Amino acid sequence: MKRLIVGCAICGPGTAGPARSPASGDDPKQFPYIKAYSPYHNVKPGTKYPAVFFDTGDRDTRVAPLHARKMTALMQAATGSAIGDRPVLLRYDTEAGHSGGLPVAQNVALQSERLMFVMWQLGMLRPAM
Repeated sequence: MKRLIVGCAICGPGTAGPARSPASGDDPKQFPYIKAYSPYHNVKPGTKYPAVFFDTGDRDTRVAPLHARKMTALMQAATGSAIGDRPVLLRYDTEAGHSGGLPVAQNVALQSERLMFVMWQLGMLRPAM
């Protein structure tokens, strides 16, 4: 049995969907190669995954936001970790796109939420006094 060595993961736009490659999923001969490294196709039910924070936005013109929504739902259903211990969360911004180009305030908010998630999952937050 493998020991869980990762406390959490941050998955930004484009990291949850089918892997990009010059191969075509429409070609039956090439599909097994794409499937072998597709994150979505390699989620295993009952696996104790680390906590995961996905984020995506409606205005992503490069990767369909649907991929992050599907991956979040699949991992929430498949994880063998207790939901409260290692949550799988989706931050969905109706104003954001793939990456870059965010107004400073939006970028600060996103990076702050990512950092707080990591700190929460790694036990780095101290109780308020």
